Amino acid sequence: MINSTEEKLTCSGFSTSVDEPLSGTAPLWRWCVCIEVPLPWNTDVLKSKFFQENALTEELENYSKNIPGLRIQALFSDRNKPQNNIRVLSFKYQNQELVKAEYIFPYPDFKESIRTLINNENIESIEKYKHTKNVRDYLVCTHGNRDMCCGYWGYQLYKQLDTNYSNESIRFWRTSHLGGHRFAPTILSIDDARYWGRLKADDFDRIINKKLQASDISDIYRGKATCESIEEQLVEKELFKIFKWDLENQQFNMSLANNDQSSSQYIVQINDPQIKSKAEDNYLITIEHGKSILRHGCISEPTLRAEKISQVSAFSTIN
Repeated sequence: MINSTEEKLTCSGFSTSVDEPLSGTAPLWRWCVCIEVPLPWNTDVLKSKFFQENALTEELENYSKNIPGLRIQALFSDRNKPQNNIRVLSFKYQNQELVKAEYIFPYPDFKESIRTLINNENIESIEKYKHTKNVRDYLVCTHGNRDMCCGYWGYQLYKQLDTNYSNESIRFWRTSHLGGHRFAPTILSIDDARYWGRLKADDFDRIINKKLQASDISDIYRGKATCESIEEQLVEKELFKIFKWDLENQQFNMSLANNDQSSSQYIVQINDPQIKSKAEDNYLITIEHGKSILRHGCISEPTLRAEKISQVSAFSTIN
């Protein structure tokens, strides 16, 4: 709900007012390394004091540029502040699943340990720091030095969720720029690599209890980070509307049936027989390209500009 002209001129308010679709807007990654970093954070989080003091800024920037699919996030919890230790969460997509590992590195060993982890060399040397805990992690963007919408709306959501839902099996983290601050408040359910936007606190209850309707998914689901492409992300969202969490960790095959400058058609087949649904297993999905939509930035991109987007325009079952 946009309540004022001033709110419309924020990136998130403007995005809502022009009805910008969320579909296919999640960043794509294959490995997300989340590092517990004290506040404050710079606009570019890798230039923050913590990384500068540990002489890691340039090194981590090089990793981000040169390791395909790697994303680095900063984390901070109002509830669990570091005490001479640095927590690192690793989420790596391999063999069609997202493998989670949590480490608690003593501060003096952190620099060498994070190098070991990311280089994937002599990995047995950091096994002693591995911490096994059955917990789901949710990252809420509150990176105010990057964008004021996340700084304000994101922090409000973080506090509500942390107060109402944190327990031994659910953790909430403030995180650095997730991408798509115009959809603030935005959250990453990192254990299944799903991005959500324009989220309200009461939406979260339906997410954790897996009670979302297709209309809810249309309104607040951005996409899955471990998809191969934006087109696959758009298709995955359509399937998620049908199968909900039964789709989790399942495979589907996409084959291009027709393609021109304005649209692409895909035949999509669900292969896993464990998915129970009355819907057909095969679908014909049309994705339109080139629609223009206006975007407005807050801090890092304070401009009004037209951007091209792709979106699903037709979806049908086939025999």
